[in-house]
Amino acid sequence: MSSIEGIVAVKETENQHLLVIPNIDQSDIADINKKDLLSLAEDKDGIYFVVSSGDYSKYNVGDKVSVKYDPDGDVEESSPPIREAVNVKSVNEWILLVTFL
Repeated sequence: MSSIEGIVAVKETENQHLLVIPNIDQSDIADINKKDLLSLAEDKDGIYFVVSSGDYSKYNVGDKVSVKYDPDGDVEESSPPIREAVNVKSVNEWILLVTFL
């Protein structure tokens, strides 16, 4: 099993695909057109994932997620590639502040 952690950059409504791009911030996808998003995804090894309807409705563009997938499973040779997600979960980045009295 492999996994990728990144930002949901695109939600494809007609086939319930999420485009996840690693090593970027939400600000990298703000006010950017789809053609440039796809180019960014190619540069950063982004992957389109086929997800369940529950996962599709649960996550939005800009969410940070971790997706597990089978690297030996079916892959549509496109750019970025399309794979089937095995598991999608939210990655919450917490900042822990400790106050000493």
